Amino acid sequence: MVRRKLALAAAAGWLFVASGAWAEQVRTDLTSFAEVPTIATLASGSFRAMIRPNADRIDYELSYQDLTDVVQQAHIHLGTAGTIGGIITFLCTNRENEPMVSDPAPACPGPTSGTVSGTILPGDIIGPIGQNLNPGEFDKLVAALRNGGAYVNVHTAANPAGEIRGQVR
Repeated sequence: MVRRKLALAAAAGWLFVASGAWAEQVRTDLTSFAEVPTIATLASGSFRAMIRPNADRIDYELSYQDLTDVVQQAHIHLGTAGTIGGIITFLCTNRENEPMVSDPAPACPGPTSGTVSGTILPGDIIGPIGQNLNPGEFDKLVAALRNGGAYVNVHTAANPAGEIRGQVR
């Protein structure tokens, strides 16, 4: 009976954690056709994240494959579908001189396919200040993820504005 309940909970997008509290899952599939402006590639990806019960950290996994060129970086951006928004936090990077955060993002595996995982903490939030989201405002990242106001974008050398994108839900 317990296994059945856990399986149903996982299927509904929730995960039971060791503390006995529920963590909320958000996700998206990434494609070049969601980019703004749209580009046409065969690249794809997926993003899964668990917002912990106290909303004090987010554990994530990002996978991508068949990119047209070497991956440079991936972020969560503030913006709804069809808009371009500023960077909230880095998921991975292969570039130097990125913003200083409490825990630097891991390197992006590649060159054109890979999976990276990590944890986002309040000190990893860098903005975007121009969109009324200041460094460290973790609660606004959580609100954006929960309400369709954030998207994941993977940037490559051939497509520096982004090659694949997905709206988090």
